[in-house]
Amino acid sequence: IKPVLTTLIALFSIILALYTIKLPSSRSSIATTIITSSQLGALSIHSALFGHRHHHHVLINSCEKWTSRLTHLYKASLVLTVDLHGCGNFSSVQSAIDAVPDLSSSKTLIIVNSGVYREKITVNENK
Repeated sequence: IKPVLTTLIALFSIILALYTIKLPSSRSSIATTIITSSQLGALSIHSALFGHRHHHHVLINSCEKWTSRLTHLYKASLVLTVDLHGCGNFSSVQSAIDAVPDLSSSKTLIIVNSGVYREKITVNENK
């Protein structure tokens, strides 16, 4: 039974390594995806033998590149992004509006990612 246990541990290690996604250190926001034992194949054998019923968390990058098409379409000289989960330059719409330069003659584009933003917005006439 010792060679079987060693083989199962080796298979478990390989499968776990294959499902681990390394994140770039520049990203501060991450999401968690739950992978159940039935999705991992050999891990289900390990779970059946040892009775463990754990969910395995794999970190994935939740930030998407959602600004590229809009940036070229509007030809703005300054592009600010808003995202509730930290994937943009700002996490609130008001803070992005406040960052727009006063009395600027060039275009500024504020792209707001989908989500529920519960804020009262004030846009001064000098923006």
